Amino acid sequence: MRSHMVAASKERDRHLNNPINLYFLIKRIAADWSTVKSLINATAAEDVIRKANASVLLPGDEDVEGASVALLRLQDTYQLNTTQIGSGLLKTVHKSPEFTAWDCYELGRSAYDKDDHYHSLLWMEEALRRWNKEEDKTIDRLLLLDHLRHSALQQGNPRHSLSLIHEMLAIDPSHGQALTAKVHVESVLAEEQAMNADSNAMPLGPMKNERPAGNDSSERDRYEALCRGEGVMNDPARVSKLKCYYLTRNNPRLLLSPAKVEEVFDRPRMLFFHDILLESEMELMKKLSSSRLQRAAGYNRTANVSMVTSRRTNKSEWLRDRDHQVIAKTNRRFQDYTGLDVASAEPHKVCNYGLGGHFEPHVDSTPAGVINSINTVQRGNRIATLLVYMSDVDAGGDTVFINIGARIVSKMGGAVFWYNLFRNGESDENSKHAGCPVLMGNKWAINKHFHERGQEFLLPCSLDPTE
Repeated sequence: MRSHMVAASKERDRHLNNPINLYFLIKRIAADWSTVKSLINATAAEDVIRKANASVLLPGDEDVEGASVALLRLQDTYQLNTTQIGSGLLKTVHKSPEFTAWDCYELGRSAYDKDDHYHSLLWMEEALRRWNKEEDKTIDRLLLLDHLRHSALQQGNPRHSLSLIHEMLAIDPSHGQALTAKVHVESVLAEEQAMNADSNAMPLGPMKNERPAGNDSSERDRYEALCRGEGVMNDPARVSKLKCYYLTRNNPRLLLSPAKVEEVFDRPRMLFFHDILLESEMELMKKLSSSRLQRAAGYNRTANVSMVTSRRTNKSEWLRDRDHQVIAKTNRRFQDYTGLDVASAEPHKVCNYGLGGHFEPHVDSTPAGVINSINTVQRGNRIATLLVYMSDVDAGGDTVFINIGARIVSKMGGAVFWYNLFRNGESDENSKHAGCPVLMGNKWAINKHFHERGQEFLLPCSLDPTE
């Protein structure tokens, strides 16, 4: 671990772009600071601790838990092998520290405590494999077996669970939890044998461990597949009609510096604007927002409110014209490029996606007729979205449209533009999109939402539901 920390100090950005490195760093700081506080928690040092807590925001238990959840999310989305992660290997030539049996147990325990026995079983099994290879044992085998036997049972492996219980009792014949669990598991097996006499005669193969379906597993599966680059629409007849061009709109500013446009999808029409922002503008907006970033909320359609949720794990901050002249300047440019009036648009929403940061499938508009903080009487619904990328992402972090199979790769300085509403004001469900978890790197973006008010003459209404 010490050599790992030395390497981190030499190449900080590259090091922290790796989720395994970041996970270990968060764990290490949280554990070390807790130890430091306990060592100096004398009356004379209380003021020192209080000032340190106030001036420096250090990771705590909640951050460690968040990092654990993020790592498991990456494993699911990108179908990463548990042993591969445990060996410190991801999509990079730079190897991270290997997990010990204790590290694997802790990651499995975070899932276990939430009754997530799918991930618990994955990581408890990996912990056991690593325990068998360790010369200096990092965890008590009984503790590990106790969690493993319970997750095995919950995932439908009673015979494996009983085998693990027998191993526990061989180590400690008086182990209370093992003795209680033995009675329960034997009754489960007796019921199985009553229904199928041959059930206990079959060889004991690998444990089964199916991922829970969830509320909408089909949508989840499409989303994750697109994030891996699978199922992307690639119809040659449609792709061949997409083109690139320079856009001026007879606008004086665009006549001097035309917009570089790439058509990335036809139905619904989506455009990618290349080089919409200068590097200096992006760095300034990152600097302005960095110290003010807060956990972003997501709109809950059922409750008709915005709330912090695990469906969206990024931080954000609003930037307005009054914050800097560059904000007003980029607002004019966004208006020029899109052809929409920016007067009723929301401020720049600068977003940062860190370790495993993502935004699950959603639409930016609200259902027609629903009045809330997004669709107000004064400015109307979100008619269109301009998503501006302020960083390249080494792996992951793409924007995917799950109902049409579109996938947009983050490109620094570029922006993707689409309409959320049909011209009759109804929401277009084909605009449902998601931000894929960041696997390697750090993602910065601006969400610019345009509203209906002010667009009446720029984009007249239509009764045709297909427009």
